[in-house]
Amino acid sequence: MMNREEFKESLNPMAQAYGEMGKASFNIYYDILKKHNTNIFNKAVYNVLEFHKYKNWPPIGVFSEAIENIKRESSVPTVKELKKRYDYECPVCLNMGWELTEKENGYKFAKYCQCETGQKMKIDNKSYYKNR
Repeated sequence: MMNREEFKESLNPMAQAYGEMGKASFNIYYDILKKHNTNIFNKAVYNVLEFHKYKNWPPIGVFSEAIENIKRESSVPTVKELKKRYDYECPVCLNMGWELTEKENGYKFAKYCQCETGQKMKIDNKSYYKNR
């Protein structure tokens, strides 16, 4: 959380571009935007300066949107997400459930893999067609 001095210092580039902000406006902006990290807020200020089309102070929503975009772009995946993304239980199908095979004549086709994922898909598919 930023204090008032850090917040004012972060807004200096905006003040140079659009002029000083009134005290009441500053208090409103500060009350809403103070909860964000200083580094993220500084990046958001420069993003808003770059993309804001008008010649006056942008609405608070523009800052909030820029902050959310920066957070989304810089989010680091957790270890669990990375394991799920890159650790495959089955080296044949990479947990997709399909095994690509080729016959002697060069004909390629996909069949259910022998791993747990492939067999589960096979059972689900059979029950789907059985209940139609």
